[in-house]
Amino acid sequence: MASHTSSSASPIGRHAQADVSSIVDSIRAVVRDLRISGRESEQKLGVSGAQLYVLKELSESPALSIIDRLRAKGAEVRYHDPFVAEIDFHDAHTQSNDATPLQSVALTDDELRESDCVVIVTDHSDIDYRRVTDLAPVVVDTRNALSGDVRRASHARVIRL
Repeated sequence: MASHTSSSASPIGRHAQADVSSIVDSIRAVVRDLRISGRESEQKLGVSGAQLYVLKELSESPALSIIDRLRAKGAEVRYHDPFVAEIDFHDAHTQSNDATPLQSVALTDDELRESDCVVIVTDHSDIDYRRVTDLAPVVVDTRNALSGDVRRASHARVIRL
């Protein structure tokens, strides 16, 4: 699942860079919390992180927490996932007080160009990540989905978490 914030400005100005930093900080906090939670679950339950990942339902997806935190900070969030057409928000994801469901958008060139930041939360093998890094100004990769060749050839600022 790739989620991103968007605005009408394509170049990254000072204000947009501050917004991107805030977004990255929020994503880092979610990833850190999930790693700690996974380690604690493994120790207490004897279940590996991989098993927990398979067992989790969409309502427990890290994407929802990331989207919710971004919305709480006032970001306009859109997402693309070829397998999830709509995301519903429930009580577990309420920091933003915006429970409006989101519809998956097509990952078009315009969608990528108009984004301030693209966040890779789930790596899908059918997504052309070279195209994503050629068109988006900033890509935050939380899944190590971008190969070294793609990162080196990238036109985007790539942030790996």
